This record gives sequence, structure tokens and C-alpha cells, in this order.
Amino acid sequence: MDRQWLAAPGDGVRFKLEVSGRRYRVPFLKVTGFGGEELFDTFLAYAAGESVIGSIGGLEVIFEKGRAVTTLYVMS
Repeated sequence: MDRQWLAAPGDGVRFKLEVSGRRYRVPFLKVTGFGGEELFDTFLAYAAGESVIGSIGGLEVIFEKGRAVTTLYVMS
């Protein structure tokens, strides 16, 4: 048992939930293809008449049906 949470057991549970769900509320942008993006690159995208600008905090490239699909996670 982790003794640091004996005084406030609810804090330990809340902390573990927050850490385990880090990417749960992270904004992301999914695009077809891969353009050589890297961590900390800045991107600019237009969607529904609005522009979105951010810094890449994480990325994931998956190949689906013979094409690359890139998910860019916005760094906050």
C-alpha cells in the first residue's frame, strides 16, 4: 500500500485517473497522408471556416486500406 495516500485516499485515486486519462481531453487533428511532421512542429489547419494553429505534442501514423492516416495531437 502506498503510504503517501493514507491521509487522503481519494486524492490517490483522482491522481491515478488523471494520469491514466492524459490523452482523453487532448485536441487532435486527423489528416490523410503523412508529410514528415515531427514533434514540436507548428501546424495550421482550416476546418469549417475556422483556422486552427498549434504545436504537435504527439503524432500517430496508421496505414489503413493502403494509405497513411496521421493523427496530430495538439500540445497544450
